[in-house]
Order: sequence, then structure tokens, then C-alpha cells
Amino acid sequence: MRNHPDATTTRTLLRAGMFAAVMLASASALAQATPSGNWKTIDDTTGKPRGLVEITEKNGVYSGRW
Repeated sequence: MRNHPDATTTRTLLRAGMFAAVMLASASALAQATPSGNWKTIDDTTGKPRGLVEITEKNGVYSGRW
């Protein structure tokens, strides 16, 4: 016969898994919380890519260039 975990153990494992998933998702979201990087611009009328904008940060000041 197999030993099955009781409901309390199952709930505890589910909660631990959910906590781990939320923590990983939070860390991933915070890692990308900066506007720095290369951004693709999209034409509003056609929906097609128009160009790239480079956003950089130096001493807390952001600047961009085409």
C-alpha cells in the first residue's frame, strides 16, 4: 500500500510552492524595472516597427537617442 499525504501536508506543500513562484516572479519583475536598454518603436497607424531607441542612464539621468 502507498502512503498518501494528509490534507494538511498537501495544503502546506501547495502554499510553499505558490510562495516560491511569487518570489521568483517578483525578482524577475524587479530585475527589469529600469527603462534602460534598446526599445523598438511601432508606427501607430500601420502597427509596423519604425526604428530603435537606445535609453541609457548615467548618474541617475536617463537619455535616449534614435
